[in-house]
Amino acid sequence: VELRVAPGNLASRRVAEKAGFTYEGLMRNAGFVHSGRVDLEVWSLVAADLK
Repeated sequence: VELRVAPGNLASRRVAEKAGFTYEGLMRNAGFVHSGRVDLEVWSLVAADLK
């Protein structure tokens, strides 16, 4: 499972960490909002992480 989070969204980062997701890196200019392009953090969770 992949989760993409805006770097400033601390609440979503906490949820990802508590759920066992692993931070994979930063995708630069990967998202788009009203103000333009934004970076996105990528978090992942694979079956092996649950064991």
